[in-house]
Amino acid sequence: MTSTSLSKLCSAMVACALFFAPTVVGQMPDEVDRGDATFEIERSSWLGEVNEDQSLVVSNNFGNVNCRFGGSEGQVEILATIQHFASEGPRLEVAALTTKNEVRATVGFREQADGELIVEPDPDQLKRADLVVFVPESRNLEVLSRDGMIDCRGVRGDVTATATSGAVLVRGTTGRVVASTGSGGVTVLFSPHGSKRIQRVKTISGKIEVHIPANAHMEVRVETQGEISSDFKMNLTADGSNGLPRRGVAVIGSTGSELELNSKTGSIGIVRRLGTD
Repeated sequence: MTSTSLSKLCSAMVACALFFAPTVVGQMPDEVDRGDATFEIERSSWLGEVNEDQSLVVSNNFGNVNCRFGGSEGQVEILATIQHFASEGPRLEVAALTTKNEVRATVGFREQADGELIVEPDPDQLKRADLVVFVPESRNLEVLSRDGMIDCRGVRGDVTATATSGAVLVRGTTGRVVASTGSGGVTVLFSPHGSKRIQRVKTISGKIEVHIPANAHMEVRVETQGEISSDFKMNLTADGSNGLPRRGVAVIGSTGSELELNSKTGSIGIVRRLGTD
């Protein structure tokens, strides 16, 4: 992240643009020769505020989203690395918009400077944007992606991660986790101090793997037509015969929080985490 002095400077620069039309701040394009075409790498950043009654929503169909803990002062910082060939037309941008209930950052491009933001990739182009998002404490986070990876670590709030086919990794969050994808895998490392509300992980064909501390108190319910493995004792309530999904329940410690793991055909694995963190 930026230093304290630079963060204060950036705050002053964007204060009047917090409830704004989409903008990109701090572009630093580099050019790398790739034969007959010019491949450009551009870095940008945005700094803003997320109030306690607002959620942070990040949508990126052009690459990965990496989310990290961003401090306790309510500031969100988004760093973007954007790659494209100069011949591919309009550049990608990170457009940020604040409403009463949310701060939303969306990656896309515009055919015209004042045109509509296009958020679906052109399959004939190689545009790419990878984001690092520093999420303030106690703010709920929602991340949306197509086939890029969603990687959330140490976020101190609720996390909802939804991908079409990309992988999802969530680790060390203190809030509720809801994660889903299609063919990508989902890995979640739960904390014994996590949410007491129902948490859910879902895929279509992707593998689900959850790591649960040995000292946790959690009831885990699983359902899939794929394989099920567990380091904890599990009671199978349906064995998958006659084309029906397998179902099982594992009670870890005493019944505290609830976790639902659901896949159509993907395997589900429950791993015992050693230690208490």
